[in-house]
Amino acid sequence: MSPSACGAGGAARLAVQSYLAGEALCDQGHFQEGIKLIRRALDAQPELDADEWPAWASELRLGLERAAVRPPPYAVADFDLGGGDIAACQADDLAAAFAARHFVVIDGVMPLAQCEEVRDEIMREDESGELEPARVYTSPNTHAVSVAVPERRSDRVKYLNAAADAHGPQRWRTISQAVDRIDAIVRLLRDRLPGELGTIESRQLPMIACYGEGCRFERHCDNHCDGDEDEYDPQFGHCANRRRLSAVLYCVPSSWCTECGGALRVYQSTEETGGWEGDDALVDVLPRPARLVLFASDQRVPHEVLPVAATGVVRHSLALWFLGPRADASATSQSDPAAPQPLAAKDVAATIVGDGRRGERASDTSVIAELG
Repeated sequence: MSPSACGAGGAARLAVQSYLAGEALCDQGHFQEGIKLIRRALDAQPELDADEWPAWASELRLGLERAAVRPPPYAVADFDLGGGDIAACQADDLAAAFAARHFVVIDGVMPLAQCEEVRDEIMREDESGELEPARVYTSPNTHAVSVAVPERRSDRVKYLNAAADAHGPQRWRTISQAVDRIDAIVRLLRDRLPGELGTIESRQLPMIACYGEGCRFERHCDNHCDGDEDEYDPQFGHCANRRRLSAVLYCVPSSWCTECGGALRVYQSTEETGGWEGDDALVDVLPRPARLVLFASDQRVPHEVLPVAATGVVRHSLALWFLGPRADASATSQSDPAAPQPLAAKDVAATIVGDGRRGERASDTSVIAELG
């Protein structure tokens, strides 16, 4: 994800945020870090170097200051499955809620004891040193490279490729069960919203993420779609990748509270705001054990992960991205080793490695499994 991942307005907003954060660090005596952020802001928006800021930047600063003293409310779950399966009537209501605002919050997606086992599997993987610093893309175009930029995103992540690990199914048994549950919910949602989600046909590998104290992920969209004709790509149209629906399952302890931080802050669609407002946050979704958040991957749901505030706690999560078709899907042979393969129930090993073809980001082709 890039500073412009939510459109031109989003880039301006992030530049002003960076400038203000740099000023605050300098005021605290952290000159090296502060100057780095200020330079980053000036590189993105040279107008901020003027003696007097332009009107748009001053208005944005006021909005950001209002947001700092008036945070959005905490989200209330739309549904609580109590650890059981979703019923048909609940799926109908889920689809209606998603259609209305493009994101939903579901509690009790799995029993708490099972969620604790998922967290244990993530922790074991992290303790083994297998997770790496997360990367962000240098620009929203499909050929951009990804790099680690801790001041923008500072979690540790790993995509779980059971097909490349002989011990995968055993190591990630409970994670695979969680993936099955999320897949089932997405199938029901897709069937009920064919106009919006009907093109979903596959998903990426599960990604585990760990946010320690101070870790965050700045405001972004999972799929950059701003309608700019100059950025039209024949593979994805106005989108930077194939992501259509994002899913995050929280695997935190039951003791997690508001003081721990790490909430997912959801903003108004940049289709409505242009990304310029500083106080356009809708809700903060606090991590809860077995809580699932589903949201549109595009510019309709800009979001950020707020810093983990407590000492000695880690925000563990499992993320999935559900994908639309390849532009050349009709021409892809079933014998093509890069073609998506069926995902067997309760078996994340039924995946294959993508071919890294031109026009696709590595995160889209690392491993893709057919949703079915």
